Amino acid sequence: ESNELDLLSRLATGEYGISRRMLIDVIYEGHGTYTVINDVVFSKCRHSKLPEFSVSVEGYEVTNIRADGIIFSTPSGSTAYSLSAGGPIIFPEAKCIEFTPLCAHSLFGRPMIFSSDQELTVSFTAYENSGVSISIDGNDDMDFYEGETIRIRKSEQQLSLIDINGSSFYKAVHNKLMRPLK
Repeated sequence: ESNELDLLSRLATGEYGISRRMLIDVIYEGHGTYTVINDVVFSKCRHSKLPEFSVSVEGYEVTNIRADGIIFSTPSGSTAYSLSAGGPIIFPEAKCIEFTPLCAHSLFGRPMIFSSDQELTVSFTAYENSGVSISIDGNDDMDFYEGETIRIRKSEQQLSLIDINGSSFYKAVHNKLMRPLK
């Protein structure tokens, strides 16, 4: 934070901690593998009818839901778009993959937490030629076509962040998210 610039001297003295964060890989056959820090968002295209998303875990269909979209986030990404869409706040060093539907056309479309040891598969069925795009960490959208699948799993890579002020995650959540705006 800008009011903590005086703490930069701690880098030279070694007075800091390291926070290790889980990343996820998004494997889009024929298009590449993408390593994700925060989230991957599947969204219906503009002026499109609601697609029906299917999410499977190790071959077992967990949900089949018509929605504006779905989000898969890392614990670090849980306090971004997923939180705004009704997903839970997850401790950033936890090992899990979060799923949050966007404006689900169902009373049962609720967020879920998957083990980081599981591989997820995502596909969709078009409704009246509905289209879907994918955004990874907020970057440019890619088209995702009916009949294709995307796999999501824990990455072998991890993100290491310097914690220079020693403040806890819970203090930051309280100060940034739980206080009313002034």
